[in-house]
Amino acid sequence: MRFNKKLKVIFLLGINLLIIQISYLSNLTSHNINYEPIETDNYKPKPSIIQREFLINADPPENEDWKSTKNNDYWILPDDYGIDSDGCYVSHEWDESFNVSRNIASIRWERNFSLVEDMSHCNITSASVDAIVNATVHANDGSIAGIDCPGDSVDQGSMFDYVRFYIIISDLEKVLNEYEIANFQTNVLGNDTAGTYDFLSDTYMNTVSQAALIFYLRKVLETDNHNFTVIMGIDIFCEDNYVLNDIDYWDILRIKSLILTFTYEIQSINVNEPKSGQVFGATPPVFNISVNDPKLDTIWYSLDDGLTNITFTGLTGTIDQTEWVKKTEGQVTIRFYANDTFGQLTYTNVLINKDTLDPVITINSPIIGEIFTDLPPEFNLIIDEVNLDTTWYTLDGGNTIIYFSELTGLIDSIVWNNAPIGVVTIIFYARDKAGNEDYKEVSVLKRSIQQELPPVIPGFNIVLLCLTIVIITVSSLKIKKYKVKHL
Repeated sequence: MRFNKKLKVIFLLGINLLIIQISYLSNLTSHNINYEPIETDNYKPKPSIIQREFLINADPPENEDWKSTKNNDYWILPDDYGIDSDGCYVSHEWDESFNVSRNIASIRWERNFSLVEDMSHCNITSASVDAIVNATVHANDGSIAGIDCPGDSVDQGSMFDYVRFYIIISDLEKVLNEYEIANFQTNVLGNDTAGTYDFLSDTYMNTVSQAALIFYLRKVLETDNHNFTVIMGIDIFCEDNYVLNDIDYWDILRIKSLILTFTYEIQSINVNEPKSGQVFGATPPVFNISVNDPKLDTIWYSLDDGLTNITFTGLTGTIDQTEWVKKTEGQVTIRFYANDTFGQLTYTNVLINKDTLDPVITINSPIIGEIFTDLPPEFNLIIDEVNLDTTWYTLDGGNTIIYFSELTGLIDSIVWNNAPIGVVTIIFYARDKAGNEDYKEVSVLKRSIQQELPPVIPGFNIVLLCLTIVIITVSSLKIKKYKVKHL
């Protein structure tokens, strides 16, 4: 087995980017990376983005690394197959008189690859694949034995004889995500004009675009974020092109090489908690980080761009209360630093928000003492809170809670109908994303429709009462006038 690994660590001085490029000059992938120390006077912290390269260099594939597998129940295995010093090979003969069912044959070689990094924290930035194939077949030996292709003299034919080479990547289970990334299918191999033998010289497979390859790589790495499978396959199809016995000789079909490479960026420091944009109140946030550095030495954080540094052990903890109290309302930047044994210093930022103030509620309507009957009141509020999260109201002291999202609306009719006649207190609540909460209440008067009529004096008819008052008044005026005339 050939195994030659070369590690190159490149520091770009004077810029804020650390590039670590790992090149594997082999068809093997190492699970353990040996970092070599680099002498440098540049101890300035750099953003924690590391660029790495993953390379599968099967040129040629080696027998110890690849496992042969059957395609499926429909395809048979070819007569001979394996991996030698020149790569993967297949030989197959189909003789119609011997066994008609052996006209389709397939073999695959597969291998699992692993990445040390959790690829859910990585971004694949570039990718490429190259694969070379060649072949030798019987074309025309003066009999009906030979590979037939369009243009040959045959009794019958529609698909003719062909071989298909392909490369697939998949997740380890080969169920959810399986993508073909390269292929080559012959269509003129075996032409009678070639003579006894026809040859396919070294030929590159057709490959998918870089964008598609990056997408496929991301998909196959979604299952467990570290592992994926590469499959090399050769499928043979022999069509019955003659009324008499058809004989097809595939002397040697070969996948000579496969080179698959992709580059990706990783965060050497990943902040799992707190999440960017989260809001916290007077209590400082809990943090949870991960560090992709096997030579990790020291980790710490700062809330003031490095003026005050808080060193910690482990990867979890709570932001220092004293430092948190110092921060004013609004956006807060927490910067986590990591230093390894080679003196390489990196950092990453997470931006969160501090909000210790309660929401402020203003009730525009209804107003205190406003009278309502069967129709529930409309409400109109103003809530001063940039991090508003939840709003609700209650008419019965909290036994029944009605949540709302708009600041204008109508009190729930069922809740209003259940409220007793008389004074009804509506309490509006607001809570922000930091958990700060406040409320405002307004008391209104609920009356029945009957209470809207003028009150009736018991034992009197209202019309008769009014007429009586008018008569008495007129009579009084007449008496006064009579007295004035006789003075």
